[in-house]
Amino acid sequence: MDKRIFLLVFFWVSWLGLQSQSKTISLEECLEAVSNNHPSFQKSGVIQQLGTAQVEKANQNWWPKLKISGQLTWQNKVTQLNIDAPIPGFEVPQIPKTQYRVAGELNQILFDGGMTSRQKTVNKASTAATIQQNLMQQQDIKDNIQNLYFNGLLIDQKLNSLHLVEDDLTSQLQRLKNMKENGLVTGASVDRLDAELLQLQLTIQQTEKARLSLLENLSTLTGLAFDAEVSLQLPKENPQTEARAELALFDAQKQILDGQLSLINAKGVPQLQAFALGGYGQPGFNFLDENPAFMFQAGLRLGWDISSFYTNKKDREILSLQQLQIDKDKEAYNSFNQTQKVNLNKELQDYQDALQTDEAIITLREKIKMRAGTQLENGTLTTAEYISDVNAWSKAMLDRDIHQVQVLQTVYQLRFYP
Repeated sequence: MDKRIFLLVFFWVSWLGLQSQSKTISLEECLEAVSNNHPSFQKSGVIQQLGTAQVEKANQNWWPKLKISGQLTWQNKVTQLNIDAPIPGFEVPQIPKTQYRVAGELNQILFDGGMTSRQKTVNKASTAATIQQNLMQQQDIKDNIQNLYFNGLLIDQKLNSLHLVEDDLTSQLQRLKNMKENGLVTGASVDRLDAELLQLQLTIQQTEKARLSLLENLSTLTGLAFDAEVSLQLPKENPQTEARAELALFDAQKQILDGQLSLINAKGVPQLQAFALGGYGQPGFNFLDENPAFMFQAGLRLGWDISSFYTNKKDREILSLQQLQIDKDKEAYNSFNQTQKVNLNKELQDYQDALQTDEAIITLREKIKMRAGTQLENGTLTTAEYISDVNAWSKAMLDRDIHQVQVLQTVYQLRFYP
């Protein structure tokens, strides 16, 4: 019996532990959940598959190309042999005006001037740019998650402060009620404190609704189920640095332009193909033979688009200007990033400096509040003055808690500015 009771207690305690754990969530868990559930993160694999398919498509340029064609024509004149004197044993052929041909042609590229390899380079660079653009979307989503989470922490700190004030006012109100029964204080003092407590409880309700709304937004983005009882953990103080996708995007965009320039240069290179043609028609290759015949032809075909030497100049100029634009965009982005980094470091220092004095302010406000409570009970302090001192004490604690969260939030923002 004792063993069964022990096991029952053990499992009950374990279940309580699991329930307690299930009501706690961390920023890392939220970020991991959004990485697993949000479509922008699932799109990464699709982009990779698309890039692979584009490269494989470019490789098909080296595959033999087979084309089958047929034609049926009628023409008003045909080639004729005008022989005035007849030749014994020779009959002048009569080429038909109605002619037909069915043929298949096989073409194989032997040398394409580097067009295929350079097209694959452009495709790969384009895929890399698309990946970086998707990473930028993912970073925006993570930033949104992070902002929601830290706003949730700020709301939690505010609720903690409000509940402390609620406890203090409730205790003080009970003491005043007891003193009123003994005729030591007037009913007006009790009513003022009671009204302040009701107003405070209304503020708590509104703040809890705002917290619940925030949790609903967080749940929508992460796919996690939250209830009003969930506890948000403070993030770790040393997050891992992350590189911004914008910088890699600039590099990928320049690689695309480099690849397009190499494609333009490849257009001025001769291309060589082998071909074979076979078919059946009337007439065949021997147009003096009026009978239907099989045909076969094979050889090499050289093509050279020399117009590229005088038409590609403007294309090169456009690409050069686009590269210059990307360079300027990158410079502007780096300048903006540096400014952001300086501002964030300044904010971090301000919050850290404020924390150094917060505890001293709280200690003083605590003494003032305790003294004000005694004075209120002795009738030497009005209810309004007491409430003002309590609110000042509450604000001092809230300021400290907010500064602690702001330090962490700024540290997390700085992880993108190594």
